[in-house]
Amino acid sequence: MKTTGKAQLLRSTLLAALAIVPGAVTGAYAQQAPGGPAAEEKGDVVVVTGSRIARQDYVANSPIVTVGAEDLAATGVTTLDTLLNEMPQFVPAINQTSNNPSNGGQANISLRGLGTNRTLILMNGRRVVPSNNDGTVDVNLIPSQLVKSIEVVTGGASSTYGSDAIAGVVNFILRDDFQGLEANLTYGITEQDDGEQFSASLATGGSFDEGKGHAMLMVSYNDRDPIYNGDRPFSKISGASGTSPLGSTTFDSTNLPTLAAINTAMGSTGAAVTDQFGFNNNGTLFDYVGRRNFVSPGGITYDGFAQPGAFFNPDFAFNTGALNLNVLPQKRYNLFSAVDYDINEHANVYTNVLFTQYDSASELAASPAATSTGFRVPVSNPFIPASMRAVLASRANPLGSFLLNKRFTALGARRSEELYDVYQITTGIKGETGLGDWTYDAYASYGRTDRTSIQTGNVS
Repeated sequence: MKTTGKAQLLRSTLLAALAIVPGAVTGAYAQQAPGGPAAEEKGDVVVVTGSRIARQDYVANSPIVTVGAEDLAATGVTTLDTLLNEMPQFVPAINQTSNNPSNGGQANISLRGLGTNRTLILMNGRRVVPSNNDGTVDVNLIPSQLVKSIEVVTGGASSTYGSDAIAGVVNFILRDDFQGLEANLTYGITEQDDGEQFSASLATGGSFDEGKGHAMLMVSYNDRDPIYNGDRPFSKISGASGTSPLGSTTFDSTNLPTLAAINTAMGSTGAAVTDQFGFNNNGTLFDYVGRRNFVSPGGITYDGFAQPGAFFNPDFAFNTGALNLNVLPQKRYNLFSAVDYDINEHANVYTNVLFTQYDSASELAASPAATSTGFRVPVSNPFIPASMRAVLASRANPLGSFLLNKRFTALGARRSEELYDVYQITTGIKGETGLGDWTYDAYASYGRTDRTSIQTGNVS
């Protein structure tokens, strides 16, 4: 039979569509143009229609993207935000790589970059207990093993949910028909043999009372090791700072030393009285401008910005980035249980309990004490080196104090450890009204978040 190119294209498109969405189109039929088979030989179009399309993506008034559980399993990620941030609708917000600010190790998501407090998080179409006073939800709370699909609504949601859904809605739909026993183990490690991640979860569920009721339970454990900026070439040189452990001072413009005294202390010329000066470990002065007379203690923190090819900086700057966390550590425990029971064909009562406990940490370079007026040192301080005393004595007021800025590495890094205890209880009744396709869902929910923060290494 002779077939035109147009008819071939339409048949190929039809077959491809059926292959992509198996079972989604039912009751399909072909509309044959007048003239029967003879008309088809002349290249008339074959039109296919369908009904009962299964996915919300195709029938909703608002644009919806659905992510299935198979996508989560295929990526092997231990946190849901890692999967979502790979989608173009999302702009990565606070997550496992957010060290400053870290928001206590939370995982927040932001649709279209409009902010985490403008992206509404739902679980089974119901609000999840927030982890912050601005209503932001930590998606670490979601039981990832029981996620059946994730619906992302990117428009028109604020008219239904309010201002916290201006950017859109992310709805995590859990499996409600889980049967049997399922265990998942996941382990991962980077190519640099660090950043180990381990997760283990166990889920069980089944029906009771001749199928009228259903119950399920999931417990999980996740552990993630830290990675420091200094462990990666792209991040080990970053965070240039003029406040170093060696200290620095800029003399008061109203009480400047003489240039001759500075040249004598430096043992060279070229410095200016208005430059920023530091103190080598051997007691001599150096100039931050051009690194004049600088005696490096060694290491990437002192020499990072002096390395050619790595954002070369002729002036001295302390490299704080190497000391910061690139990936935050976390240990997390999750528990989720759900029970529902059909009272009759119009009423189903349900209750679910969500509990999450996790601890995380963020870490920054040692605390800097850098102010323009507050950190003053009197000339009577016995630790002022002799070279500095000679410079101070050349000022118009030799007895005046001087400004000192310093980073306190002796106290260690600035570390913040966060411990969360979160739980939520939801109970309600839902069903069909018997009036057309109208349904109802009435529920009450109570949630609580307790956060304990322990900070060390800070200077008052």
